[in-house]
Amino acid sequence: MNPRCFYSLSAIAFLVYSLPVYSAEPDPAQLERNHAVTDIIPEGYFQESYVHSAMATYFEIVVYGDREKDSPDQFARAAEEAFKTIDSLEARMSSWVRSSQTSRVNREAAERPIRVAPDVFAMYEASRKLYEETNGAFDVTVGPLIDLWRTCREEKRLPTESELAAARGVTGFDKVTLDAEERTVSFAKPGLRMNFGGIGKGFALDRAAEVLRGYGIRMAILHGGSSTILAMGAPPDKPGWTVRVSHPVNEEEDIATFTLCNESLSTSGHLIDVVEIDGKEYGHIINPATGMPVQGIAMTMAIAPTGTETDGLSTAFFVMGLEGTERYCRDHPGVRAVLIPDSETGKFELIRIGFSE
Repeated sequence: MNPRCFYSLSAIAFLVYSLPVYSAEPDPAQLERNHAVTDIIPEGYFQESYVHSAMATYFEIVVYGDREKDSPDQFARAAEEAFKTIDSLEARMSSWVRSSQTSRVNREAAERPIRVAPDVFAMYEASRKLYEETNGAFDVTVGPLIDLWRTCREEKRLPTESELAAARGVTGFDKVTLDAEERTVSFAKPGLRMNFGGIGKGFALDRAAEVLRGYGIRMAILHGGSSTILAMGAPPDKPGWTVRVSHPVNEEEDIATFTLCNESLSTSGHLIDVVEIDGKEYGHIINPATGMPVQGIAMTMAIAPTGTETDGLSTAFFVMGLEGTERYCRDHPGVRAVLIPDSETGKFELIRIGFSE
């Protein structure tokens, strides 16, 4: 479960979605959940919104333009190209697409190095960087452990020690070799697999933002499924985009509010996607080191300059816990975090890390 993030200027009126590109009709209930609330548009400016289905969720782009300098048609072309960039990336990186480059890497990289496209290789490099910086807390090779737990959840049982050991044996980015000169990927062991579900939406948002900047767009906010939000600049006469994060259980209640300018925010949580085994609840976020679901954390938030970082870090902070997250934010001054421990009472405490008083 990824708790929803809402972004707004102020709670005055609901934004009306326009779909000038990619007209596949989204689920109205999904749009209601992922709504933007907009202030009265300042004189001399206009606002456009675009929605597109990709990566098993909805992406949205909201842009502001200057009526004297900018054209709605230009913004529509920019959004169309941004969405095409996301689609192209998904077609090449998704492990669910058999013809994708990632699927080929997963099938053949244990036999020989596999060459991939520059942007796909960049995602592999970003994943390795986060793996190293978080001491393995974020790991895109955790697929075998997730598969094991999927089976155990269906069978309502805990994995055996031998099952955990076998899955951990084919997990770990330290078993992956990236050759930047040849742009190839190879695995040290067969059975290793990559899955970019924990970083792909953030990476796609960063690429989409690059497209928008190429069209001269400087005021925009983008999200992928509302679990990762990327703020470009700020709305007219505002210090930034106001982002409200909903309560881990009651999605009609806000639990935190942030102002973002040229930053991204991602959330991770597990209170809904849980299974009860022998009277104990287990979430879906796995600690790669132990192979067991993380306990004691209800929700995490990460704020950093890019969607790639926050998408991965919101999961990593779940695994790292309070001390590890404090250490990471201390070593990376551009990163902030919020940890929310589990609560039996439903009253959640927010632990803010890296925020100035």
